[in-house]
Amino acid sequence: MDVINRSVVVIKPQEPYYNWITELPGAIGVAKEMMEATVLLISDMLYPSGIEGYMRQIFDQIFTIQLESLETDVKEWPQNRNYEMFLQWFKVEVHPLVLDALEETIQKEPYK
Repeated sequence: MDVINRSVVVIKPQEPYYNWITELPGAIGVAKEMMEATVLLISDMLYPSGIEGYMRQIFDQIFTIQLESLETDVKEWPQNRNYEMFLQWFKVEVHPLVLDALEETIQKEPYK
């Protein structure tokens, strides 16, 4: 097992995100338990003092990915999104230790 030079940020949907989903046109019921977290690997050098600044830089990109995963019509997305709204819609957890339990090489590809 190897230590990876990254920290993990876990983005967990909260009540406002769930409420938004249920209000979408043609919405079907989605159990809160079914809402999956998103996991980001970030530089381990950011932990702990640089996390908030970094999250402020990338929150809109993450917000967009989360919204787009359930609704592609941007007219249905909440307007005037900001960092404070992001923190209401998503719980952010940071974990500084990342272990790789596999021997195989990690493969990466660009999102979209």
